[in-house]
Amino acid sequence: MQENFPGVVVILVNEKRDLFILQKKDNSHPIVGARGKLSIIGGSLEQGETPLQALGRELFEEIDNMQVVDSILKNCVFWKDFTLPRAEFGPGKYLCTVFVAVGDMPTFAFWADEIYAKDGLNEGTAELHSPLIIQFGKFICSLDMVMQDFVQNY
Repeated sequence: MQENFPGVVVILVNEKRDLFILQKKDNSHPIVGARGKLSIIGGSLEQGETPLQALGRELFEEIDNMQVVDSILKNCVFWKDFTLPRAEFGPGKYLCTVFVAVGDMPTFAFWADEIYAKDGLNEGTAELHSPLIIQFGKFICSLDMVMQDFVQNY
């Protein structure tokens, strides 16, 4: 029997929906297959956490800046749930709750400055991506399915 792994991610996008802040996993990631791949900021749910609680914890673990985390959470809404193959993380399914944080120009600029310009991610580097240059198949844990759905349907 395959195990299910609940997780949560947040898509950080500007109000025009033409620019995303994504994470590129660094070469020291414990899962070799994840190294150098793109990710949406997030992670696993811990016992007893709601998806929103997990998202707040994961954002703080990744960004380590409470002002940015609070700003993202303030602009965050639930989008949808996905069941994804875990791919490089092993057997089982990734039950992924997806939130979207849409930032107006000043807010998105603040996120980009604090996360991207200051290299403020703890498990990799931040990258700005346009939907036109997102390379599907380059995401960890089948998250390219989430991004493709977002770009086409949000």
